[in-house]
Amino acid sequence: MTADALDAIEFRPADLGEILELREHELIRGTGREREFPGDRDPTTRHFGAFRRGTCVGCLSAMLSEWEGAPAWQVRGMAVAADWRGRGVGARLLARAGALLVEERAGPGGTRVRLLWCNARRPAVGFYEKQGWRVVSGPFEIPSVGPHVRMVKGIGEAEV
Repeated sequence: MTADALDAIEFRPADLGEILELREHELIRGTGREREFPGDRDPTTRHFGAFRRGTCVGCLSAMLSEWEGAPAWQVRGMAVAADWRGRGVGARLLARAGALLVEERAGPGGTRVRLLWCNARRPAVGFYEKQGWRVVSGPFEIPSVGPHVRMVKGIGEAEV
């Protein structure tokens, strides 16, 4: 993909309804899970999408959570449409979401939350590592979904 084609994609905050179809198609179908995750409609949950001509080609959600007792954003439901994978959409979406999340004052007393974490599917570990994330757990199984590991990444000035 040329840089121009990637620049034609809009990376922005999204409403839950804008990302559900892609999430369902790429992550949920065949698992028996609900298309909405617990917490999707919490007022502190943020959703992000990559849109090409009005069609969602990438998505992720971030739930305000904790990591080892500190406030953190849990990245969940990240997906890129099959025909857009390997073209930089996921990397740019993750970077844009991280840049917006670190600016929010969602932590205790209105502080900035400077840590992201996720349960990454094993095949996605290399992608996250290329984006500066690191594995912090051994493998574990999520029923009907498959093997995962936990990963973390600092955002803003934080390093983990």
